[in-house]
Amino acid sequence: MQMNKNRRAAIIGAAAMIAIVVVAICKLPNTPEATKNDVEEITKSQNADNDVYELTSVTALVADISDPEIVNNRSANIVMARIDSIDGGSNYSEVYNDYVFPYTYGHMTVVDNLKGDLTVGESIRFCRLGGTISLEQFYAGMAEAEREKFGPIENSKDFFGDAKMVKYVMRDDVEPEAGKIYLMYLNPDTVCSKEPGGHIITGFQGGLREIKMEGNGTHHFVGIKVLNNFTGEWEDLSSVFAAANQILLYMVV
Repeated sequence: MQMNKNRRAAIIGAAAMIAIVVVAICKLPNTPEATKNDVEEITKSQNADNDVYELTSVTALVADISDPEIVNNRSANIVMARIDSIDGGSNYSEVYNDYVFPYTYGHMTVVDNLKGDLTVGESIRFCRLGGTISLEQFYAGMAEAEREKFGPIENSKDFFGDAKMVKYVMRDDVEPEAGKIYLMYLNPDTVCSKEPGGHIITGFQGGLREIKMEGNGTHHFVGIKVLNNFTGEWEDLSSVFAAANQILLYMVV
């Protein structure tokens, strides 16, 4: 089964939960969906276990994901959560029974709940746009135009060399790391898995922001810094998440 264009858009839309114009929708360059102004940066990277071919896609968003309020308003749940495990990558949707953009999936634990009804201490399955999959999975999910251009997998060395894996990420995005705590913007998973209770981390780099603690943190939210992935600066959680100010006032009084 080949990837349907609507399925490609589905996972991007679910991941961002904002109106998106996809300017480089294909995984491979010079496809009919791309225009002369659309560039996909392609680099080769190595890891300890596999030869990985990396593809970076470019999208144009009609909403500013660097604005916390915008991502806030388009997220059903906002939590501080620890990534417990990165369990793998896939490009197949159990919901649609069809191929979609590659995504990463794993498990996380809610450390604190800032918006929504998720329970502190709850273990949650997550998925997020961008991931590493096998070359076989990648070829299985190719659109027809890509299949015609690159031919069967037997000819894959002409483009991918000796790579066994393909890593697909969005330009300037960040990748979740096991063991770290993040400020996460979430929506129920309606794309990746049929398993109940799962969530998609939304907002690209605007929806996954690393957290660090400073000082003793004697009150809730005091001493919590959040990384701004756009500027590289650490910001007070209270300045990032407006509701934090209200909760802090309530707890200090």
